[in-house]
Amino acid sequence: MNKIEFHQLLHRYLQGSCTKEEMLKIHRWYSLLENQSQLDLTYEEKNELEHRLWSNINNEIEDSENVIPLETGKRKNRTLIYTGVAAACVLITIASFFFFTKKISTEKEICTFEKNVELISQQNQSQIVKKIVLQDNSVVHLSPNSSILYPKIFNSHKREIQLTGDAFFEIAKDPEKPFLVYTGRLVTKVLGTSFWIKTKDQSNSIEVDVATGKVSVYENSAYEKSNTSDVNTIARDKLSNNGVILTPNQRVEFFEKGRHWVTGLVEKPIEIKEIKNTPLPEKLVYNDRPILEILGSLEQRYGIEIVPASEKLNACTFTGDITEMPLYEKLDLLCQSIGATYEIKGTRILISGNGCD
Repeated sequence: MNKIEFHQLLHRYLQGSCTKEEMLKIHRWYSLLENQSQLDLTYEEKNELEHRLWSNINNEIEDSENVIPLETGKRKNRTLIYTGVAAACVLITIASFFFFTKKISTEKEICTFEKNVELISQQNQSQIVKKIVLQDNSVVHLSPNSSILYPKIFNSHKREIQLTGDAFFEIAKDPEKPFLVYTGRLVTKVLGTSFWIKTKDQSNSIEVDVATGKVSVYENSAYEKSNTSDVNTIARDKLSNNGVILTPNQRVEFFEKGRHWVTGLVEKPIEIKEIKNTPLPEKLVYNDRPILEILGSLEQRYGIEIVPASEKLNACTFTGDITEMPLYEKLDLLCQSIGATYEIKGTRILISGNGCD
C-alpha cells in the first residue's frame, strides 16, 4: 500500500464506506499500536510520537470542521459528528504513523517479507529467556532485550524470520523448506538444527554458534541496497561469496566494520547426540589405553578435529575416568598426564608434546 492508496482508505473510513476487510485492517493497526509492546521505542521516541500524533489530530479536526456542514442550533448532533470525526482522525493518524514508521524500520532491517502476509512481532522485555513456538513447531528461545519478526504462516518453499538481539533456535526438520534467519548483514540458513545467534554491540559483530546439524552463514548481498530499493522488491537469500559452513561445536563471528569472518570452536562444546553407525561406550573409563585412541573417541563424540602434532605421542597411554568432564577439562587432564599441551587453531585442536618413552 502506497501513500495514495492509504489516503484513499482514510477518505473511505471518514465516509463510512470501508469494506469489512478494510475495517479489520484498520482495527488491527490500531490494536497493534495500542499495545506498547509491539513498538520498539525509547522513552524519548514515545514522547515524540505522542507530540506528533496530537499535533496531526488537531490539524485534522480543524480541517474536518470546515468541510462538514452542520445546521445551526443542533449542538447535540454537532457534538456527535465532531466526536466521530475526531475519533476517526485519531485512529487513522495513529494507523498512518504506525504503517509508515513500520515500513521505514523494515527497510533498515532488510525485512522483505512477501506482500499481504500477516506478520507477528515478538519482543522480550523481561529479564528471563522467552520461549516462542513457531507455526512449524520450531522453537525460539529469545534472550532479554531481543525481538523477532516472522510470518504467522510460512510460505510453501522457505521459512524466514528476522532477529534483533540474541536467540537460541531449535529448528524443526523440513528438507523441502529451509529456515533462514536474517540478522543485520548476515543470513543463517538451515534445514533442521539448533544454534545460537548473538549480536555483540561492543565489537559491532554477529556470532553464530552451532549445537547440532549443519549451518550455512553468509552475507546478505541485498543489505547494501536496503536504503534505495523498494522494501518489497529487494532480492533475499542471494548467496554471496562471503560465507562459511559450520558443523556442531563450531562458531563464526562476522565483524561489520571490516566485513571479515573469524571461525573457531564454541566456548563449551557438547557431545553430538546422533553419531551414525558409530557405537560408542557411555562411560569414558580407560586403563592404560593409548592417548591417540582416546583422542579419536573424543573427536567422534564432539565432531571436532583433534590433531596430534608429533608421532612421539603414539607411545603415550592414559588411565582414568573422564566421563563427566567438559571437553576442555578432559583435554587438560589428558595433556597433563603426558606432559603435553593443546591449542585451538580455528576449528581444530592441536596437541603438542615431547611424547613418551
